[in-house]
Amino acid sequence: REVRVRQHFMDVPVPQARRRAADLTGLKVWPCSLRLLHHYESDVLPRLLQRRRASGDDAPLRVLELGSGVGALGLGIAAVGGARVVLTDPGVAVNLAADYS
Repeated sequence: REVRVRQHFMDVPVPQARRRAADLTGLKVWPCSLRLLHHYESDVLPRLLQRRRASGDDAPLRVLELGSGVGALGLGIAAVGGARVVLTDPGVAVNLAADYS
């Protein structure tokens, strides 16, 4: 399996209706990521692939993760296979190795 990472930074921030303080909830790996990944791999993916095969559709699934934070869930889904994954989150530098310590 192959996981390709492409990073895109928006040059112009998206206008916001009002200014609010940013929180740090996206800067860590959430414990539920592994549970969600297991659920996707064991329950969701097999059913989706079975339905697609029955309909004759052999295109890969497409997953859009909004507010992916450090991207643990989306990267896990990409690694499991069966889907093309796009992760989105504001551009904040994150040291993934530091999140596991």
